[in-house]
Amino acid sequence: MIQVFFNLLIERLRPLADGRQAININDWLQYTTFDITGELEFGESFGCLEKGEYHPWIKVLLSNFRKIILFGASQLIPGLRFLVGLTIPKAVMQQRQQHFSY
Repeated sequence: MIQVFFNLLIERLRPLADGRQAININDWLQYTTFDITGELEFGESFGCLEKGEYHPWIKVLLSNFRKIILFGASQLIPGLRFLVGLTIPKAVMQQRQQHFSY
């Protein structure tokens, strides 16, 4: 199963490598990692390699990862959740809800 995703990675990179444009290999390796993880954990890929972009859920995770972790950790200390909640923008809290809905 994993080999299928690496074959798809090579297939998608080949036309990009033939051109003269720069590619962000980090993104492509993350696409591969998320697709493999999705397949193994949820029984379906996120389709990142096929589309050449991040799935909307992954975009939310990556853009707010530190804030989501901070908010989660704040729940472990009584009273801190309220204070941290005041410092996190409303848009981030909406993205957190979006994350949970996925």
